[in-house]
Amino acid sequence: MRALAVPCTFAGYINERLTADIPTVLRSATALVPLKMETPVPFTGTWADVEACLKEFY
Repeated sequence: MRALAVPCTFAGYINERLTADIPTVLRSATALVPLKMETPVPFTGTWADVEACLKEFY
């Protein structure tokens, strides 16, 4: 199941890297991993979900 998180995390990293610095992007990608691992389908949440994860755990 972890392998499924990699493409999604990488896509999130690339998308955010267009407008943010590397430390910020890495934090966002790191927060995306546990959210993605909850389901075996592509991530269907929003960036608000990622931001909530960041506030709660990071």
